Amino acid sequence: MAKLLITGFDKFGEHQENPTENLVLSLQNKHDNIIAVVLPTSFSLAKAKLKRLLKKHQPDFAVHLGLNGNIDYIALENIALNTEHASIKDNSGKQPVNKKISKSGPLALHSTIDLIYLEKQLTKKKIKAKQSFHTGTFVCNCIHYSSLNFIQENKLKTKSCFIHIPDTNKMSYSSLEKAIHTIISSLLIN
Repeated sequence: MAKLLITGFDKFGEHQENPTENLVLSLQNKHDNIIAVVLPTSFSLAKAKLKRLLKKHQPDFAVHLGLNGNIDYIALENIALNTEHASIKDNSGKQPVNKKISKSGPLALHSTIDLIYLEKQLTKKKIKAKQSFHTGTFVCNCIHYSSLNFIQENKLKTKSCFIHIPDTNKMSYSSLEKAIHTIISSLLIN
């Protein structure tokens, strides 16, 4: 049976809650083959925790969720940049400016999960989804890039992607749940 790691983040900045945290918590301890973990919205702490998780579990799939309050659809992120740059402080009080995530890593990495397939599966379920080509430069991008880079450097077979979700004032929580369950089942059944 395929194993899947799914991560979300705790609340940050002006957001009173982060729906990715609730989505991930709802999956904890429900399935033997799903590892569901909330990461801190901190560049250094999230990166270190993610690397430990990937090394320990070596999942078949790693799906990382993040909040983008400016969208009203599921954004399937294609490209992660080797850049940390924050317009606000993370939850550790850090605000990096034009810093590399990996000194030896490439400038950009592509998601290794078939995002066209996921977009089709979500569309079939009447969930608004589209591909995006820029994860940003905050902690979401850091986790997207760190996941792909760690997998590549350690020659793991894990396929990884990052997915931005809208806030619950733009897409209902039940629709977000439906989207995440569709993504998980599409990966684990395919």
